[in-house]
Amino acid sequence: MSNVIKAFRTLKGLSQEETAKLMGMGIANYNTKENNPDLFTVAEVKKLISILKVPHDIFFDNEVNLKVTI
Repeated sequence: MSNVIKAFRTLKGLSQEETAKLMGMGIANYNTKENNPDLFTVAEVKKLISILKVPHDIFFDNEVNLKVTI
């Protein structure tokens, strides 16, 4: 996933620093999250989708699986 985020970011001509600023976070924090996308919050992913102008299914499956423990 990190390669996908980087690919879309670079296609938009954005550096990590520029993307971090648009996201409202520091470069170190953004770099960590770009390399470990599971660390992004849902709100951050929504913002990233808006900034990169990519379809949401890049980040979210259409299927939601719930595991219920009884």
